Amino acid sequence: MDIRITQITDMDRRQKRAWARICASCGGYDAYGDDTGFPVFFAYLPGSSSPAGFLTGCHIPPDAGRRDETVEVSAAVRPEMRRLGVFTALLETAAGAAGKLFPGATLTGPLPAGLISSRLAADYLYDELLMRCTAPGSLPPGALPAGMSVEMAAHTAGPGAREAETELFLQNGSQTAAHMTLTGGGNFYCISDVHVPEELRGCGYGTLLLTHVLTRLPAGSAVVLQVRSNNKPALRLYRKTGFEISERLSFYRFDRLFAADIRKPQ
Repeated sequence: MDIRITQITDMDRRQKRAWARICASCGGYDAYGDDTGFPVFFAYLPGSSSPAGFLTGCHIPPDAGRRDETVEVSAAVRPEMRRLGVFTALLETAAGAAGKLFPGATLTGPLPAGLISSRLAADYLYDELLMRCTAPGSLPPGALPAGMSVEMAAHTAGPGAREAETELFLQNGSQTAAHMTLTGGGNFYCISDVHVPEELRGCGYGTLLLTHVLTRLPAGSAVVLQVRSNNKPALRLYRKTGFEISERLSFYRFDRLFAADIRKPQ
């Protein structure tokens, strides 16, 4: 099937609506924001003016010798349009873009179960768990201990941005005891980059910050996050604050695609 792939720099309103509809059809989860250093691709089936799916990604620089440079991709395909080669076409296009933009990077991402035995799967890397909290307002609010406060740094959304992003810092006097990023709006939010300095772990600061944020979201909000399956301390923290596992994502390296015939976005 001749699947047409288009590359989007700044999404217009129509494209944003299409993005939102595809996300909703796949459970409402959107892993990445706009400022990720990687393009957005839409896939169209022959004769259709509505996208069948999209792919974006996040460029992750090497981390002080501990982590290789990667491009981590995330794709969503309408359920009724799966098994038609849409995911494969998007992934092959992403491989071409990653090879040009970041020649030394490894392309990684989750692979649908039905494709794990296909030529797309190279090396298994790890599992990530998608966790969801659907009743954040049910947590007991609790007050911050004396001398502690939560400070916020909101980032202004640029052209084509879909969501607002806010960094939150739990301050114990002049010391940052915990940090997290909150993305989203309305009744859907994504939590990422939860971090507690190593020397302060086990003191309850992560619980304090998460509880403070979750209990202040609008009633009826859904909140999602991703965590490595082997990160036991983080899993305990998230379960303690009302999150439950909703999906397991297996991540793979897609290096084999760089040797394939790469599709060119039109």
